[in-house]
Order: sequence, then structure tokens, then C-alpha cells
Amino acid sequence: MFAVGSEFDASQLRRSGRVVGAVSQGSMIVPFALGVVSAGLVYREFAADGIGFVPFAIFLGTAMSITAFPVLARIVQESGLARHPLGTMAMTCAAACDVIAWCALATALAVAGAGSVWGAGGTVLLAAGFAVAVLALGRPLARAADRWADRVRVPPTARLLALLLLAFSLARVTDLMGVHSIFGAFLAGLLVPHRSGSGLTAVQLRLDALNRRLLLPLFFVSVGMTVDLTRVTAHGSLLVAGAVAVVTAVAGKLVGTGLTARSCGLSWRMSLGLGVLLNARGVTEVVVLRAGLDAGLINQNAFTVLVVMALLTTVMTGPALGLLKLSRRPPAAPVAPLRFAGSPQRERLERNSA
Repeated sequence: MFAVGSEFDASQLRRSGRVVGAVSQGSMIVPFALGVVSAGLVYREFAADGIGFVPFAIFLGTAMSITAFPVLARIVQESGLARHPLGTMAMTCAAACDVIAWCALATALAVAGAGSVWGAGGTVLLAAGFAVAVLALGRPLARAADRWADRVRVPPTARLLALLLLAFSLARVTDLMGVHSIFGAFLAGLLVPHRSGSGLTAVQLRLDALNRRLLLPLFFVSVGMTVDLTRVTAHGSLLVAGAVAVVTAVAGKLVGTGLTARSCGLSWRMSLGLGVLLNARGVTEVVVLRAGLDAGLINQNAFTVLVVMALLTTVMTGPALGLLKLSRRPPAAPVAPLRFAGSPQRERLERNSA
């Protein structure tokens, strides 16, 4: 989550126009509303014991409206859309959706911890005030520290350790506040300066390598140990609830994003393509689901079904872009035939295989 926050560039949102703002809201509001409505259908199957309907509904609405910013960045790059207006707009919308989703998740966790919406008000206000104070005071200090580290040539390893210490410290603070430690890590990532020529580039490369080679594999191992598909397939009601979740998630993103983008003047093809891209949930969704499971918002069955939903919505992105003929991935180079050199027997074998 620290890496996700460090990749977030608020200047992109400030530079974005009316279309991006409207599409971001549409891609969040519609799936969130559908998630809240569907919560009434799956509450008995998905809610953890003792959890009220309101925090469960807020959480399910949040889970339906998630877009995975890091996964989307990789999809846009591999699809050849990084320099296309569709890819740029999708990335900016995903960044805005991330901020809204984390706020909604914080609210759901606070309500679950307090037991009621009114009781969670103090926790939400405290967390919001803490976030504003950290960003207002921390960003100038982070920029000054970044310039000082460049000037005295602080090694990348030392910088990485300092950033990780900051992430763990803020994570502990937000955990004590009654929200979740992932918010503190995300908040620490938001403090990372985006300055050309900064030595933090090497630090972020090391952090990316640490994530890919160690942290993400361990995280998915723990997720895999928690997922139990046999429990879901053994009960028809859980399969129906899972189908409702998948349809709600996909329809919410496609309808909310597509119709909003179309109303802003984009073509139907571009509007649907934007909906397909923002439908990818990836690892961000899994992190959110794990937070909900740990907080007692959802049960084991819900976690398993929604993890499958996250994987399906991510896997379908590439083929859907291909159907819309929006993928600009260069065609694979033709494979040269094997050439056998030497004996006449090998030459005859080559001719026969041709």
C-alpha cells in the first residue's frame, strides 16, 4: 500500500478536466449503489456473525467500486495504450477512484468498530484530521528531506529504510485510531515527492523489486491459504450469491463508466473501453477484502467468492479490449523455422517436416 500511495500523483487530478471528474464519479457511484442494493440479497450468506447491515453494505459497495491502480497501469502499458487518450484517462480516473474508495473503506471499518454510524463519526473525523495534518505538514518536510538527501548523497538503501520506517509508523498510528494499518501505509506513500532528477527513483525501483520478489508472493500465499473453493461449490446458495457479486461488479463499472463517458461526448467504443479498463480490480481488491475479513465485516465464504470476482474482472480486461479492437499491442514477431545443418538425413527431415 505504501508503493501504491507513492505512485499516486495528485497533480494529474488537478490538471484533469470536467470529463475525468464526471467519469470518476460515475464509475464509483453506480457500482457502489448496486453493491449496497445487492447487500440485502447476500447479507445472510456473506456477512460475518454479529456484524450489522449498514457497515456490511458500505463495505460491499466499496468492494464493488474498486479499481486496481497498479494493475491497471500494467494493463495499459501492455495493451499499448500508455500514450493513447484512453489509457491516460483511465489512469487518471483510477487514481481518483482510489482516493474515494479508501475513504469509503475507512468509513466502513470505523462503523464496524464503533457499532453504529454515529459512533463512528469521531473515528472518521479523527482519521480525516490526521490525514490532512500529515499531508499539510509532511509534504514540505518530505520535499526538503529529498533535496537534502540528494545533496549529501544518501545511499538508496538508507532512504528505503527511512521510508519503510515512516510507513510502519503511520500504519501503527492509523491502526490505533480504529481504522486499518493499510491507510497509514498509503498515507506515507502520498508523502513521497514527485520531482524529476530525484534520487528516489532508484529507491522506488528497489521497493518495486522488494514487492514483486518477496512481499506480493507472501501476501498471495496467505490469501491462497485463506480461500476455500470447496465450501463455496458445495452450497448452491453461495454459488448464486457469487454470481450476483460478479454480475453486480461488472455491470456497475460498465454502466456507470460507460454511460457517464458517453454523456460527456466520448464515442460508445471509447466509453465501453474505459469501463472495461476501470473494471480491473486486481490486488487492490484483494487487499480491501483481506481488511474486511480481518475486521469481521465479511465471512470466509464472502472472502473466497469476492477474491474469485477480483481475479475474473482482471483477467477479462485484455480479451474485452481485444473484442472492442482497442488493444494496440504490437503483433508477435513470426518464429523463424528451425534450420538443420549438416547431414543429408537432417535436410530430408527438414523437408518432410515442412
